[in-house]
Amino acid sequence: MRARPVVTPLLVATLAVGCADSVAPRSDTPVSLGRWTGASVISAWTPMATTLEAPRFLPGVVTADDGRIFVFGGQISSIGFGTQPSVEVYDAATDTWSFVAPMPIGRANHVAALGSDGRIYNIAGFTGAPGVTATGSVHAYDPATDTWASAAPIPGNSRQNLAGTAGLDGRIYIAGGATVGVRLTEAAVYDPSTNTWTVIAPMPLERSSFAMATGPSGRIYAIGGAINPGPFTATAAVHAYDPTTDTWSAVASLPGTRGFHSATRGADGRIYVMGGTANATQGPTFLTDAYAYDESTDTWSPVPGPNVLKVAARAVLGADDRIYFIGGTAGSVTIPGNEVFGPVCGESPTVSLAVSPTHLWPPNHKMITVARGVSASDDCGTPSLVVTVSSNEHLNGTGDGNSSVDWLVTDNGDGTFDVAVRSERSGNGNGRVYTITATATDGDGNVTVGSGTVTVPKRK
Repeated sequence: MRARPVVTPLLVATLAVGCADSVAPRSDTPVSLGRWTGASVISAWTPMATTLEAPRFLPGVVTADDGRIFVFGGQISSIGFGTQPSVEVYDAATDTWSFVAPMPIGRANHVAALGSDGRIYNIAGFTGAPGVTATGSVHAYDPATDTWASAAPIPGNSRQNLAGTAGLDGRIYIAGGATVGVRLTEAAVYDPSTNTWTVIAPMPLERSSFAMATGPSGRIYAIGGAINPGPFTATAAVHAYDPTTDTWSAVASLPGTRGFHSATRGADGRIYVMGGTANATQGPTFLTDAYAYDESTDTWSPVPGPNVLKVAARAVLGADDRIYFIGGTAGSVTIPGNEVFGPVCGESPTVSLAVSPTHLWPPNHKMITVARGVSASDDCGTPSLVVTVSSNEHLNGTGDGNSSVDWLVTDNGDGTFDVAVRSERSGNGNGRVYTITATATDGDGNVTVGSGTVTVPKRK
């Protein structure tokens, strides 16, 4: 272990800065994210409609196997910046937050990661008031049963301000952090199947208050953070750990120094870095910019930054392939609002509706299929589609034969619909006109309406 004397960096009320009032989406050039592809897809930040019941910073945030997002512990300014054990869960299907079983101990500035067994592991960090007690304990939460259990403690020093991530191999990797008087290079990996830790090669650079994320190749990236003696001196350095060789190597640095930030792999395989501060020793400079790292080219590219300036928040990829940025603080204020980054459709969906034949004769009361494979498409996934039929005449009017039903919309089970109408009209009218309407709505509320008509004339 390499270590230098250091004043343990903790984010407390001495950091003070205003936060942006704007909540308008901040957009980027068209990109491809997960299942959303196409020229009309814009990546943008939008505020979440609902907020944490208990606003907090430095929590652990994880998306469980069932798609729910769990927020563990953290600090709350309303309780003197002490740690708390409460856990909240966000259900995107209902857009609601709720509390679940609390952690066995209050914990903040720790690692939370999903294990291969489906449990969420909360690892190390500090408990109590800021900086009082670093811990090496580990507790595992089971989302299926809403219960907690102890797991093997981390090897070596108890620590806070560390970082960690779930690897593609099902194991959980941790590194760095700070203990009394020093920053650490130590690294280890946890195997949920055996409840054991294994010490791995230390990082080339001692650091704390940094971020870790797993690339699509399985390499583990340690990004930015605090280095050197002093309260907080940030670095832009990035190192990649290869689990197959147990080695670290330097890769492209961040475009600027950064600490107390967050990172997560996006649906497109890039690693997104956002939030944080540049260098607190000169007064806090909260960062508005964000970047995405492409492992295949070893390059960083700018992407839109969150609307609200904050540090000590946590980013996580949701089951809907969007990045959720949760919690955080703007110095002396814990921020209740959360934001989500992902595709926003710049265009409305497309409706495919072709009517043939458009005229029916003779009026023999037979059902005739007039539209096949009515469908809708969209760059932002599969839109909802509703197909309806109406008529200008009263159903079963005088002289129309009183046949029932007058039309039939069939769901083909593959997202398409067929439409059949009855070849009849009122003997007292001027002919029947059926109107077929297809209404498509995408996930961002854009609506497209397509229609076609079929006529049963009074006379040939």
